[in-house]
This record gives sequence, C-alpha cells and structure tokens, in this order.
Amino acid sequence: MALAHTIDDKVEAAYRRGDMFEKRRLLMDDWERFCLTVRAADST
Repeated sequence: MALAHTIDDKVEAAYRRGDMFEKRRLLMDDWERFCLTVRAADST
C-alpha cells in the first residue's frame, strides 16, 4: 500500500490516499529511525 501502486478508479484512489496517510507517515518515521541507526553503526 505504501508503494503507490496505480489504482484506476479515481474515487477509490482518493479514499486510499486519505485513509492510509497516517499509516504511511508512521512507516516513514520507522524507516528514518532504521536508516539513522544503520548509518550510525556503519560510522563506528
């Protein structure tokens, strides 16, 4: 769902954007923390 697959039905696409926005935000927050952790570990 977070990879922005194309949805042909424009109404359904609009609902999915709204419904999933918070979940995508949380996913990206987790990804940021992961990337920063890996980078910190690589620099030691």
